[in-house]
Amino acid sequence: PDFSDEILEKCLNDFEIDDISDLGAISMGTKKKVYMSFALATNAKYLFMDEPTNGLDIESKSLFRKVIAQNMTDDRTMIISTHQVHDVENLIDHVLILGDKKMLMDKSIAELSDRYVFEHRTEDQMGGVIYSENSLQGTSVIARRTPRGTETPVNLELLYNAVNNGKL
Repeated sequence: PDFSDEILEKCLNDFEIDDISDLGAISMGTKKKVYMSFALATNAKYLFMDEPTNGLDIESKSLFRKVIAQNMTDDRTMIISTHQVHDVENLIDHVLILGDKKMLMDKSIAELSDRYVFEHRTEDQMGGVIYSENSLQGTSVIARRTPRGTETPVNLELLYNAVNNGKL
């Protein structure tokens, strides 16, 4: 009932799709972008996306983030299931981590940012570390944020690994 031709056209235009007259003749990546555009145009209050960026090239993933951000509203909930956390980390405001048929974490990004810091440290800076792992940048850590500590962006991959290893 709330379908918007305007939103559909804008999304298709943002995804740089000109012709959808023959869906059978377009690539799987383009089909995904058409389906996402249609889903957003429905103005559904709840929108569920399962691995929406799988099969998309780098440019299309960037366009995906743009299109999603433009269509987010306070009265709309988008639930995105993904293994490609870097594709959505700047879009989300809540994290659910599931494993072994259980909910392992259910926290807002604000709560995580308020409680923890996600940063790189050297060996002599490991005090207060809850979880660490080696990375290309050195040692990536999650530590408790001090009352006057600087807020850091949540590293979803590091968070997932910490939760999966029972550290958070």
